[in-house]
Amino acid sequence: MSEHQIFLSYGSPDFSRAKTLYDRLRARGLNVWFDKQELLPGQRWDFEIKRALRQSDIVLFLISNTSLERRGYVQREMKLAISHLEEKLPGDIYAIPILLDNGVKLEPPLSDIQYISAEDVGYEDKLVEAIDAQLAQLGRTVTRAEQQQDISMSKRHEREQWEGLPGYDVEYWLPQFQSTVYPGLHEITTIVESDFLAVRQEHRRQKLAQDTTMFRWSEPMYRRTNTFAATILEYKVIGRLLSLVFVLDFYGAGAAHENYGFKTFNFFLNPLCRIDDVKALFVDPEAAFPVIQRTVRESLKKNLLGEGAGEEDISSIEWIEEGTNSWESLQLFSFAEGSLSIYFAPYTVASFADGPQRVEIPLEPIRHLLDEDLARFLDFPI
Repeated sequence: MSEHQIFLSYGSPDFSRAKTLYDRLRARGLNVWFDKQELLPGQRWDFEIKRALRQSDIVLFLISNTSLERRGYVQREMKLAISHLEEKLPGDIYAIPILLDNGVKLEPPLSDIQYISAEDVGYEDKLVEAIDAQLAQLGRTVTRAEQQQDISMSKRHEREQWEGLPGYDVEYWLPQFQSTVYPGLHEITTIVESDFLAVRQEHRRQKLAQDTTMFRWSEPMYRRTNTFAATILEYKVIGRLLSLVFVLDFYGAGAAHENYGFKTFNFFLNPLCRIDDVKALFVDPEAAFPVIQRTVRESLKKNLLGEGAGEEDISSIEWIEEGTNSWESLQLFSFAEGSLSIYFAPYTVASFADGPQRVEIPLEPIRHLLDEDLARFLDFPI
């Protein structure tokens, strides 16, 4: 079975065709996530579907005239998957529309993606060929980056569950790096795991703090289970620095809805040292902060409010400013090619409906503010 997960999205009227495709793809050794097979009684289906989408490398959309006309969850899955395309690296999620009926008219953004028609002769073979090509491209892209940077990464899955009042479900993926150039990269796994083991320990303490006044065994299990999941969003090697970004999904038992955020890890590669404070990036943090803060705020206002915010946006502007008022609010960071990325979880600078925010700060205009050693690790000319 392939290690790459493929998410199968469909509307309920198309269940029989979705199940047929699921069975045939599984028979070909493909790892397909299909809600009717994966979801268990008592699970929070909304949370689990979002988590599966986030963890998938390819998303297959089964689209018929009926599914397009219905205002159901399949429409939300489409929006979620497309939004993941924006927050992930190119190639992390591949969306493949499969048109089940003739005459189906796609709207943007799906209309911008090459589709496959189920009415074509041998369409399943063409679909598998497309999937194989996408997986091969994903593999080539990763391999090329790994060979260039002399680093390879695999993942190890950890999960612990316990049913109680409340219970817990903790799940995370650990990176496992190897390199013939940079010794000791296995320590990154230990550092990351120590952070997530602390989360695991915190959830285990629930065994000592059961609450029968709030939770009942008669309730569905998902309503009395605290859930945490950490998925690797991306890792990048820039110069002689390594950045690792996780997406965190969590749900508190009895809460109205799930929430999610980010966890970042940054390292000098030789010697292997963690950069655990964004202030350490700058030679004079006090002088650098107003510059970084202004750049972040301008970017957030543009992303959230568009050009020319008016008086009606005062509360949103105040929210942005409150969420960027100190170095502590900018601690979720990573490096990209030529830029510094800052991450904000929902509720920090905007509402939950606005989703998470990511700001890219070009490094060239602020290179004079950077610590000299950091600049050297980034391979900036001095």
